[in-house]
Amino acid sequence: MTTAAIHRSDDRPFTGHEGDYRIIPGDIDYKDLAMTHSSTNFDRSAYQQDVNVCFPLDHLRTLVDLQEIGSVADWHYSFMGSTAPERMEPAAREVSQLLIGDSVNLVLLIPV
Repeated sequence: MTTAAIHRSDDRPFTGHEGDYRIIPGDIDYKDLAMTHSSTNFDRSAYQQDVNVCFPLDHLRTLVDLQEIGSVADWHYSFMGSTAPERMEPAAREVSQLLIGDSVNLVLLIPV
């Protein structure tokens, strides 16, 4: 889970301070991702060089290959950071139920 406002290129872009989320399939090719984080304080240069700095699927896949972890979830979730928590709470509750339904027992939150 990331707060970098990452989404599939064909998804609706994030707009300022919205509390919803986007679903990203675990087998996504990074070239099919976009970032629409709107904070002027957010430096996108690291993301542009390596998306793993805010959405580390490659590193998680490596941990699976090394048998350090059992698996990576089929679905991942992205929020727009720089949003008031109370605006995100309904969506966060919804995502928590999706994670439970997918038998996810650990979530890494990658904040930006």
